[in-house]
Amino acid sequence: GQEVKANVRKRCPNSFTLGGDCGISGKSACVSSYKNKKKSDCSCRNIEGVGTCCC
Repeated sequence: GQEVKANVRKRCPNSFTLGGDCGISGKSACVSSYKNKKKSDCSCRNIEGVGTCCC
């Protein structure tokens, strides 16, 4: 578990988590909750059942 999280942080220093898993709208949920709207390309991965965004 911890290793996966550490790898995501290394690849994506600005990663943040959603309230739940990525689900169908995960990518757009990431974009809409990301503060800097200019960077609208986000990906979402489920890590231990929690959606983790990388923008």
